[in-house]
Amino acid sequence: MRNRDVPRGAAEARPNGIIISASRLDRSALGFSAMRDLTAELTDLFLLGAAGEFGNVTATAHLGQALLVDGRVSSLLYDRTPGHVRRGSADHYQLQFHLQGQTHAETERRGFTVRPGDVGLIDMTHVGRYWTTAPVNGGFAHSLVFIVPRCLLAPMLSEPDAAGGTILPAGSPQARLVGGLLLSLWRRARFMTLEEGAAEVRAAMPLIAQAFGARAEFADETPHPRNAKILQEVLSHVERHIDDGALDVATICARFNVSRSALYRALEAEGGLVRLIQRRRLLHAFSLLSSPGLRQRRIIDVAVECGFSSDAAFVRAFQRSFGLTPGDVRDAADPARRHFASLDLSWAGMRRTELLGWISQLGHCE
Repeated sequence: MRNRDVPRGAAEARPNGIIISASRLDRSALGFSAMRDLTAELTDLFLLGAAGEFGNVTATAHLGQALLVDGRVSSLLYDRTPGHVRRGSADHYQLQFHLQGQTHAETERRGFTVRPGDVGLIDMTHVGRYWTTAPVNGGFAHSLVFIVPRCLLAPMLSEPDAAGGTILPAGSPQARLVGGLLLSLWRRARFMTLEEGAAEVRAAMPLIAQAFGARAEFADETPHPRNAKILQEVLSHVERHIDDGALDVATICARFNVSRSALYRALEAEGGLVRLIQRRRLLHAFSLLSSPGLRQRRIIDVAVECGFSSDAAFVRAFQRSFGLTPGDVRDAADPARRHFASLDLSWAGMRRTELLGWISQLGHCE
């Protein structure tokens, strides 16, 4: 597809919902210059390779108390100097879950490398240089980056000032737990309200602290490793069998060989199994209703497929979750897509104050 046929960027916000912004591929020198200018107060940016080789595609979910970024980028060097740190515009941790390519860092405390499958914790209050390199066979470096204010996570960590540079190696239980959590959060982010997004961030903090070393006094608030494991397994099972009518407590307990009390403890933060299943089915319904290819499917058929006995009950539950009726979503699907595609919030279009404002807000915990 020719570049002029591809919209550069987009933004979407539902009523009371989180904000999603996205930038599209821009391989021009202007695209790199815009990205460099936009991030100048956070880091100095250097291109590793020819200007024509630059490429960047990002999508960011603003979760109220955190940002979740799906980023694909060519090889770059990020130099965070003492001057950047003194400006105080970034008082947060970054959790990087690498899917492709890698990042090597040299900070004032240690050197480390985040490879595919690893989850690394970067402390943005530290001086450091970060080399992100794309795969040698082409393509982009690809990672999910969870940007969390220090004031939300640091009190739960045993060594908050020394946690930067800690790596959860690919394949380890901790990396699978945190990586799975970020992937699940990203898949569901666009369907959440602001309140739900903030609640998900707060619920994630004990799990993340546990993975990177929680303080002893937070032991009672940190989910037991077995509970965390059950939670992730049940979440994955529900996602795979969302249209299966046999999703109930007895079936889940038998499937994972756990007692009802153990299942309740593992899913307490999710509001229990019934609420979890209903929320996932409503997300599935939102996806079906917003698909132009499924416009001929009746709303009652979607309701039945998603486990509701009547369209009235479905409409009430749907509207409580999303602030919109199923009909609203269906009617708006095509115009919303055209509007979404027409917006320009690429690196060249996004304002520096907007990005810095989002990040500076993360330094304030209520």
